[in-house]
Amino acid sequence: MESLPYLKEIELKRKTIDSFDVYPFSIPAVKELDFLEFDKEVTIFVGENGSGKSTLLEAIAVGLGFNAEGGSKNFHFGTRSTHSELHNYLRFSKSFKRYKDGFFLRAESFYNVATNIDELDEAAFPYIDPPAIKDSYGGKSLHHQSHGESFLSLMIQRFSGDGLYILDEPEAALSPTRQLAIFKQNASTRDTAVAVHYGNPFPHFNGLPRRQNLSNRQVGTVSNKIPRYRTL
Repeated sequence: MESLPYLKEIELKRKTIDSFDVYPFSIPAVKELDFLEFDKEVTIFVGENGSGKSTLLEAIAVGLGFNAEGGSKNFHFGTRSTHSELHNYLRFSKSFKRYKDGFFLRAESFYNVATNIDELDEAAFPYIDPPAIKDSYGGKSLHHQSHGESFLSLMIQRFSGDGLYILDEPEAALSPTRQLAIFKQNASTRDTAVAVHYGNPFPHFNGLPRRQNLSNRQVGTVSNKIPRYRTL
């Protein structure tokens, strides 16, 4: 039995939903969703604006215990609670093997994650002198790097492998060259499962090995036999 993917499948508990005419159940990615299988290494969500890709990724992340604004499971800050209740209506099918590392990267609120890291590092703890959290991100405050450099530091320095990484618009701050660097990192990191939403799909992801692409129409009812490679 294979240990990957760490997250094998999600199922929408449709019978518990009162109406599909209200948010978030009215959005296309959710309204027709029965279940969704994940590739053992990389699953990519692409589609039109407003189709529900970010909402679905957010629900998956929150349902798995990640902070709604991003970060690992050790982040518990919140600037404003705006995430939907969709995670309460998802059933998760997981691998028998637990992932050792995990992170939810949400491009629109990554600034808040960087701020929380700085606040925790600046906080005083009695009787102990904990190592700086920023050391796991290259040893430099993410606010003291460019937007693109901070994303790169996260994915190169922080992502250690043997993990589950949920990425919402990771290309937002990265040049094409940096995007290729991330693909190389993913290809060389063992036992890693990634669910990712590209807000503005770019041609480079077609060069990523072992990927599964899900377009809008494929985020609905999905058969038991999904090709690992699917061109949109």
